[in-house]
Amino acid sequence: MKNRFIFCSFLAALCLIIMSGTAACCDACLLDTNEHMFVYSDLEVNPLKVNTGEVVTVNVDIENMAGARESTEVQLLIDGVVEDTKELLLDPGEQRTISFTFSKDKPGKYMVIVGYSMAEVEVEERTIPAPAVIIILISLFAIYLLINRNR
Repeated sequence: MKNRFIFCSFLAALCLIIMSGTAACCDACLLDTNEHMFVYSDLEVNPLKVNTGEVVTVNVDIENMAGARESTEVQLLIDGVVEDTKELLLDPGEQRTISFTFSKDKPGKYMVIVGYSMAEVEVEERTIPAPAVIIILISLFAIYLLINRNR
């Protein structure tokens, strides 16, 4: 177990250096907190590309590998900063899916990390679609004509 933890730690560091972060580093990585073992796996981040203000959902499976009922604090990190946390109590061998949501108001690329799994989310500036702009311009022109026609 300890060797797998060390290996996953190495993989996570390597992924941070060489990957753009579009997928998890490994299928299942262990987190060891005070001799309590938890497996984090199957990170899902949807959608990977959003407009500013839109919600991103993050799901991850967590399994208690210890022989006793244990608790852990699951952290959602965005660019290395804790965005949200959830306390989790699991029986031995129990697995549960934890969900987080977040949104960003500034465009850019954000690294989402839960445990040793990561993904990159791209946030783009919200723009008005071209057809909507045309409809708005036509409506304003029609209002202008109506106002000037009555003069």
